Amino acid sequence: MMKRKMSALLVAGAITTLVHAQTQNENQANEETDAAVSAQNSERHDTLNTLSVPQASAGECQALVIVPAQFEAKTEQVTVKEASETIEVIPAEYEWVEEQVMIKPAGERLEVVPATYKTIEEEIEIEPAVVEKEVIEPQFAEVTEEVLSKPAYMAPQNATGGVAGNGGEVLRLVEVPAENSTITKHVVQEDVQVKETPVEAKYVTVQKQVIDQPAEVKKVPYEAEYETVRVKKLVKEAEEVRKEIPAEYAEVTVYDKISDAQMRWEKVLCENTVNKGTIEEVQRALNAQGYKAGVVDGALGPSTTRALEKYQRDNNLGVGGVTMETLDSLGINR
Repeated sequence: MMKRKMSALLVAGAITTLVHAQTQNENQANEETDAAVSAQNSERHDTLNTLSVPQASAGECQALVIVPAQFEAKTEQVTVKEASETIEVIPAEYEWVEEQVMIKPAGERLEVVPATYKTIEEEIEIEPAVVEKEVIEPQFAEVTEEVLSKPAYMAPQNATGGVAGNGGEVLRLVEVPAENSTITKHVVQEDVQVKETPVEAKYVTVQKQVIDQPAEVKKVPYEAEYETVRVKKLVKEAEEVRKEIPAEYAEVTVYDKISDAQMRWEKVLCENTVNKGTIEEVQRALNAQGYKAGVVDGALGPSTTRALEKYQRDNNLGVGGVTMETLDSLGINR
């Protein structure tokens, strides 16, 4: 019962190690390794069914281990830089010489002759001649005059006697004379009139300047100006020289697969025979060869397991537990 349980654990560990080994295999061709892992994953159930557990002697244990794919290294020469051509430019040659250089050509300049002025006296009208008009008010005279204030009229008046008898009243019309009033009124003796008085213009004498000779522009010729300067003269033209650059090569190491990864049964230390001393020897041996197994404590922990599997893959040993093959490779007595 114990052997069956241990075999099941070893088989499960071997399958997990196969996947890990195929994806983490250093210094191997990635594409071929991935293909091998994929092939092993797809066929693992068939492999387990076809691999029969070998007959083990009393006291021996078998484990299903993974043998990584094997590669053969070879050196090839590859071109890292193709042949090319370079162009070297030989600069032109110059020399310094002195030359007379015209810095200003001969020509003509325009010169303005300003205008001249003279002072003259001139009378300026400051107030024009005008006609002042004065209005003479009309003259009135007082005249006394009688005017009819109330005209004459007929009014009835009582009278006695007469034809009427029987003691009755008799009325007769009597003329009431007109009434006059004396008034004083103003009558125009002289009509209103406008009196015109002429006023002469006023003048002032001022001095002012007038152009005596108008301004003019005349052309004045001048000579060219020269200066001695140093000039760089071309002696020899620049030229191009073409040079061939040979190709560069490098040697690289490539790996050809000579065998696929496979699973097989391998003798391992049984659970009851794995003692702390043996694991300590394995840890010391791995650390001595540069595989980081961690502290030598006799425990088959994660660090020791990773270091052991890396050692097995690097040396093309079956990956999956402390196999007899691995102990022989490490030089550990069983």
